Amino acid sequence: MDWRAFRAQLVQSEKPGNKSIGAEGSMMPAAKRWAHPILAPEAGCVLIATEKLDGQQNFERTVILLLSPGSNNPREGPYGLILNRPLLQRIKDIKPKDRAWVKHFGNCQAHLGGPMDTEVFLLLHGTSGIKGYQEVIPGVYCGTSEGLEPVAEFAKRGNRSLPQGFRFFFGYSGWGTDQLKKEIAAGLWCVAACSSDLITSTSTSGLWEGVLQLMGGKYLELSKRPRRKQY
Repeated sequence: MDWRAFRAQLVQSEKPGNKSIGAEGSMMPAAKRWAHPILAPEAGCVLIATEKLDGQQNFERTVILLLSPGSNNPREGPYGLILNRPLLQRIKDIKPKDRAWVKHFGNCQAHLGGPMDTEVFLLLHGTSGIKGYQEVIPGVYCGTSEGLEPVAEFAKRGNRSLPQGFRFFFGYSGWGTDQLKKEIAAGLWCVAACSSDLITSTSTSGLWEGVLQLMGGKYLELSKRPRRKQY
């Protein structure tokens, strides 16, 4: 069981008037899709832009999967990938130098991971045990273009469904050691844990609103606010 789903059950059980407690006092299974706020960033959480980022082209109404919350090392700040910025192009349209990309992943959607660098990140789900991929949350793995070769080899062995569980992100979103904490304190981001199917969904349309609505309360209200006009 995903320990995060167990935590989600606990969070649900603490809500007034909840229906997550069974007749004998045992907790009921968590809903398939869930999201709830957490106190501090952690690997695998999501950052949800608030209305204070409306008008900021890079991050307006974005949902970012945080791959690492950073460390005490000033060179290892938090970083992650924007989940809901699909590009118009597919991999075959970008015409990468490595033709293996087109052969095995040509029809995969390209996404903008963030404004930093030109590194290509790969998000994979539905399989495991591929060298060079780090598990972000149970069942979801992340690597870079350097790890594409073992994935291609995996595809050659007959796993035809692999590209559907494979997402390409160009660039990433990153912060200095204390920068993200300051932005959260200033109300630029909501920090939340959510079910993995929200992260792996092939359609990101309405993801920002969807996560906030699942969180409920003041977050539900935020999901309904129109974009702020910038003067």
